[in-house]
Amino acid sequence: MHYAYEVVVLPSNLISNPSVTQLQFSAGVLKTLHITFPSGCADLVRCQVFDGATQIAPTNSGSFYAANNRTIDSTVYYDLTDLYNKLYLVAWNIGATRSHTLHLEADVQGPEEPDIGTMIKLLAQIMNRVIDILKGMY
Repeated sequence: MHYAYEVVVLPSNLISNPSVTQLQFSAGVLKTLHITFPSGCADLVRCQVFDGATQIAPTNSGSFYAANNRTIDSTVYYDLTDLYNKLYLVAWNIGATRSHTLHLEADVQGPEEPDIGTMIKLLAQIMNRVIDILKGMY
């Protein structure tokens, strides 16, 4: 499943008064986050993604994403349960004089969706086993 959110960061959204946006997902595994910083942000707009009080992106606690006219792609692999599947994007600026809109896209693999990576690994194991059997026959 693919999700998209827009988050407006106002000049008044300083680190002491950040923009906090709830991100609602279905149960599954959050696999990737894509956060686009528009032109003009000039690394003055920053953000982090949290699960409650736990920072999940960027992974290293206390760090943040900041960019200008580019998309930051992050591989996450974070479990989201049926009961608790809300995350929060916290964004602020450090001197921006205009509002900026961040675009967040997220990919969640639902419990009913096949995991292609695991299937490929299983197929490779089967093929290696068949090759070993054939080698033993000759």
